[in-house]
Parts: sequence; structure tokens; C-alpha cells
Amino acid sequence: MPTYATSVQNENQLWMGSAKVEVSVNGGGAWTNLGIARNISVEEQPTFTKVETDNAPACKRRIGKHIAKISFTLLELYWPTIDKLRGEGVDTVTSVAGSLVEDADQVVASGDWGYNEFIEFTNQNGDGTCVTVNSVTAGTNGALVEETDFVTVQDGNGKWGIIIWDSTTVTTEAQTITINTDYTPAASTTFSTGGLTEIGDIDLKFTNTEYISGSEKTKYLWIYKAYIMSGLNMAFKSSNDDDQAMEIPFEFEAELDTTRTAGDQLMIISDDA
Repeated sequence: MPTYATSVQNENQLWMGSAKVEVSVNGGGAWTNLGIARNISVEEQPTFTKVETDNAPACKRRIGKHIAKISFTLLELYWPTIDKLRGEGVDTVTSVAGSLVEDADQVVASGDWGYNEFIEFTNQNGDGTCVTVNSVTAGTNGALVEETDFVTVQDGNGKWGIIIWDSTTVTTEAQTITINTDYTPAASTTFSTGGLTEIGDIDLKFTNTEYISGSEKTKYLWIYKAYIMSGLNMAFKSSNDDDQAMEIPFEFEAELDTTRTAGDQLMIISDDA
């Protein structure tokens, strides 16, 4: 048997895998998921100084400028989200509504939903508002009543859906759910930039989730005040047969948010260990 110098103190302290990247433009009040990404990196970059004297050793060591550099590459080019990422006030995004689609059925199979779990609508309105829910019908229990058997909600990614409760009417999860909606998709979205000069700050959050010993463990890193530091860099692929999607890299610099308590002005790292 090999002899080891130590043992694992807490396996939850191992950060395995990547992270979900989210942005907020209002102090973390509402987060938007940026979708699939690569090369996620957060690097704290404090500048250290010390007070020198002529006749004694250095007597003070201090942190001068305290910033962080953040970078990642996005593969999903959803322009309303990229507009938020670049800081409000820089770009203009407009959407043209498509045609209304009525009586669209979404069937959720037995086993694909559960009580108090979010069921995202397959079809969403292009302008981000909630679709019209005409009916929710359970395969065994029949018609469900809103605010009694289910509720319509928006998740943290801005998507709309329903949550079904364990009510008197809904007697089992072993049944299909049919959701009938009317929705209006976006026919097109236009992103334009140039001529606006003031950049707003954003919050960035990176959430790492994994399963350890059968339990879900979540850790996150929250940057309080970041600014975009790179322009759009769109490198097209050489062939439509290329399996790789276009990637857009982003770089940010975070500075201290002096409205927060000293010692908690740059970022926070937390886990549920």
C-alpha cells in the first residue's frame, strides 16, 4: 500500500468542471444566463506597496490598486444578452415581432416533471414578456387551475414557464402534462453600435455545480463592479461544414465598489460546504 502525506480534508473544496456565467446590470437583482462558454478565467490583480525608510526596515506593507481581470468566450450570440454584457448605454438592440402563433401544445412526458419544479415553455415571446397560457391539462387528472394547481413564473434566466403544486387535484406525478399557449416569436433582432460613449458597470457571477456523494454542491464567485475592456471580435469559420461555432471573446476589468463595506468591495466567493 502506498503511503500518502495527507488525506482529503473536504472533497467539496475541489472545484471540478466549468461554471455558468451570468450578468446583472442592477446590482445582482436580476441575473441573465449568458449560455454556453469556454475559457472562463478570473484573476485578482492587487498592487502591493511598502513604505520604505532610510534608517529602518520597511514599516508598512499595503495594497494599492485592487482590481480583477475576467475573460471568457461566448458561443451563443444572443444580442439582447450581449448588449447587457457590454454595459447599458453603449449599444442599441431592437426586435421585430413575428406572427402570433395560437393554440401551441407542449407535451411534457411522465417522468420529465415533478412537483415544485420549473417547467420551461418551449415557445417564448420574442419581446421577453410572458406567453398567454390557455390551459394546462394533466393526462390523468384533467384540467388544472392556475394559482390553485400551478403558477406561471419567470426563472433567473429570463425564461417563462410553470410550476405544478402537489394540490388536491394533482394526485400523481406519473402522468403527462399538456400546456397550451399563444406566443409571438421575434422575426428578427438588430444590434447596432457606435456613437454612444458612456459605459455602464455590470455584475458578473460564475456558478460551479457538481454532484458529490449523491448530493448537489454549488459554489459561486460574484464580481461586484466590472467594465467591458474589449470590442467585438467575430472570427468566421472557413466552412459551413466546420462543426465548431463562431466564438466571441470578452475581457473585463473589475474595480472596487466603494458603496459596499470595506473588505467586501471587489468580489465574494462562496460554497455550500
